[in-house]
Amino acid sequence: MTDYSQELSLALSAVRNAAEICQIVQRRIGSSAMAKSDKSPVTMADFASQAVILEAIGRAFPIDCLVAEETSTELQQEPELLSEVTALVQKYHPQATSQQICEWIDRGHGAGGSRRYWTLDPIDGTKGFLRKEQYAIALALYDEGELVLGVLGCPNLPADPVRNLINPATTPIDQAQGGLFYAVRGAGAFVTSLDGHHLPRPIHVSTSHNLHEYRVCESAEATHSRHDASATIAQSLGVAGEPVRMDSQAKYACVASGRAEIYLRLPTRAGYQECIWDHAAGVMVIEAAGGKVTDTTGKELDFSQGRHLSANIGVVATNGIHHEKIVAAVVAQQQSLAAQQ
Repeated sequence: MTDYSQELSLALSAVRNAAEICQIVQRRIGSSAMAKSDKSPVTMADFASQAVILEAIGRAFPIDCLVAEETSTELQQEPELLSEVTALVQKYHPQATSQQICEWIDRGHGAGGSRRYWTLDPIDGTKGFLRKEQYAIALALYDEGELVLGVLGCPNLPADPVRNLINPATTPIDQAQGGLFYAVRGAGAFVTSLDGHHLPRPIHVSTSHNLHEYRVCESAEATHSRHDASATIAQSLGVAGEPVRMDSQAKYACVASGRAEIYLRLPTRAGYQECIWDHAAGVMVIEAAGGKVTDTTGKELDFSQGRHLSANIGVVATNGIHHEKIVAAVVAQQQSLAAQQ
């Protein structure tokens, strides 16, 4: 088995640095948001996070393909924003110029689907970030036909398990420093604090068999997943609890660490294709923690197709115990919905 210790060490360090940048920006958030051409919000933290991480990977592994969400095109059209991004990145690279930083950001133009590639979402859950709620820095490595490494930096999700996920601000201050959830294929999944003050500890999915007590994670944004469909599916399974709604791949971290048993990402429109950076790191962490992830039809997610999961429809992630039953409920709901149209 390949030893990915060098890759893991670099990934953890780079995500920690990016998380520190994101926390700086989130504390003073206000006028720092701009709209991309697809109308989703993006902040200076997205660009700075991507620059710092892709610079580190490019320096250590110069021949690896890099696939990331952002490009510098619109950033270069906003001189004031570019100046602010440059100042953030210079915290780690004092001599970096704005041009160099844009070049680092644009290293993420890779098409994916290659033998070995990294995929990055510099801030997954930007709307949650702007609301000062959940978001994640999500980095994964794909090698020789499978995901082999995943890192989720979740600055607002405590490293220690808590029941109250809807309002993480109510957790004790010593638990609220944010978690770094990570996994390497064949070596298990772990969490440590983002500040590095706590030793890593193993995490595992919930071992509960009682569907009635299961907790369902879904996107906070109704435009990202079908809330009504999720409710129907939960009811058909006998799940009684209120859904846990939050942005980003923090939902994957919740399932991987036993704080929820199900995560549903149901398509909101026909033909929609998920981006690989929205799922790769989370999938790796859940699978290494003992859970299971497929699409809504039960097929394994195929990360070899390029920048999108073009061979899949939606996502179902669970603790694995009732995965097939949950997928069957999703299929039945989707068929019922299609028959009504």
